[in-house]
Amino acid sequence: MFNYRHSSFSNGRVIWGFYIVLLYSSPPSCLANFNQAKELIYKIKEGLPKGTYIGAIGPDLNLDFTVDPPFSFSFAQKKVSEQYVILNNTTGELYTSATEIDREALCPDNYEQWGCVLPLDVFILPQQYFQLVKVKIVIQDVNDNRPKFPVDEISITIPENALVNARYAVEQSAVDPDLGSHGVQTYWLVNDFGVFTLDVEENEGGELTPFVIVTDALDRETQAEYITDIIAEDGGTPPLLGAATLKIVIADVNDNCPQFTESQINVTLHGNASKGTHLARLHAFDPDLGANAQISYAYSERVPKDTRSLFHLDRITGVIKLARKTDTGTATFYKLTVLANGPGCIPAVATIHVNIIKVVTGPPAVITRYIAPEKDGVVTIKESEPAFSPIAFFTIKNIAMNQRVECFLEGTGPFRLTPYQRLRNEYLLETTENLDYEKTQEYELIVVARTTQDIVIETFLKVQVLDENDNAPVFEKSLVKISIDENNSPNTFLAQLQATDQDSEGRGEVIYLLGGDAPEIFITGSGDRCSDCGCVPGP
Repeated sequence: MFNYRHSSFSNGRVIWGFYIVLLYSSPPSCLANFNQAKELIYKIKEGLPKGTYIGAIGPDLNLDFTVDPPFSFSFAQKKVSEQYVILNNTTGELYTSATEIDREALCPDNYEQWGCVLPLDVFILPQQYFQLVKVKIVIQDVNDNRPKFPVDEISITIPENALVNARYAVEQSAVDPDLGSHGVQTYWLVNDFGVFTLDVEENEGGELTPFVIVTDALDRETQAEYITDIIAEDGGTPPLLGAATLKIVIADVNDNCPQFTESQINVTLHGNASKGTHLARLHAFDPDLGANAQISYAYSERVPKDTRSLFHLDRITGVIKLARKTDTGTATFYKLTVLANGPGCIPAVATIHVNIIKVVTGPPAVITRYIAPEKDGVVTIKESEPAFSPIAFFTIKNIAMNQRVECFLEGTGPFRLTPYQRLRNEYLLETTENLDYEKTQEYELIVVARTTQDIVIETFLKVQVLDENDNAPVFEKSLVKISIDENNSPNTFLAQLQATDQDSEGRGEVIYLLGGDAPEIFITGSGDRCSDCGCVPGP
């Protein structure tokens, strides 16, 4: 079924458009089983103010709102969903919340125009009308970021004997988190000094690299360097600009510069590779002799520091080795840009693509990380802690790519186990209501993880509730009448009162005092008959 609704500005609301797709959804682990779920897709721009209309689930599903009892709508995971979206529980209308949706923050590694999606699961109740609706909100990019260079000053070296039309790359190109035409579109120089111009090249990955082009003869003895600003411009209306200082150094050079024998190398590495594992050996050559033929290897400024620390590059031999053991449970891709530097030469560039393959070692295991205080497998939590207090975090390790895990909780008590990040097999154990020490002091729970190969892992957990001074003493009788004979002797026993406090230890001890309105002829005592109660001796 396909449906598209044009933009509407009636009642101050904008409907960006939606799609309805019926699909079969297999039951997710640790949740209820659903035979069928419906999917709605809405599109909104990032940065919209609070209260902006997104869409209406009920009308978009053609629900009959005349039914009795009426429909109600709720998020399946409120903490995550309500951060960005407000759901009207009666009408099913969706609005933006006070938290601004920033596409670059929400999807930092997604560079596709339609690739940033905010997924929401919505329940439609009551039970006789129950539906699970998969809502996907596509966050469209707006031009809210200006291009930014990684450094404030960029320095490039050009030999004084450079030919006219010679091209020299500006390695530290600008970055713009925005997509498409909102990203960097071109570069230009504020001052070209009559001897330079700027050109832009796009590689297969869509990255733009500015090149300084020599347009006239250079003479280092006449002018040794040129300083100007390089401007990066995006395609917004109006365009946003980013600037950096460009220092062009004119150097004396020899006749030849290093060149790599291979400009691109692909390497596959297993996730359990040990420190010192050989990845590649780069080789660059320079036909010159002596000092003019010396070559040193170095990473480009584009390679992050943590990546450099993982892959050691020998600056003399060009050998790349693993500097430390990798994580066996991580599948990662790295791009290494290596420069071959020669005296007075523009560096030659080679690219190494390193693909680390995830390796599963050993049987599945459940790793427990306690959030509440724990000792010897016993977790303690105060009865004053609010509902939904986190207790422990469970991570299931060593799960093969083709395996699925079902995780659930056994045992009674106000607790629940919910998926935290399904793709990483992580679960959170938390309370569902306030605890009461006076009702239950201890709970025994079992976290069960079962794989599709029927491998069952049980983790036993004991939760002890800590008492708080949350109960006041209570007398057995709220009113006691005492008859007193006149002319009685002082310290005559008149009555024995009994009060109890449900709290434990010192919090449950009771001290008896007379109120301020009691005549001074009466006192409380603690004789033989008053060891555990309040006594009122007579005058």
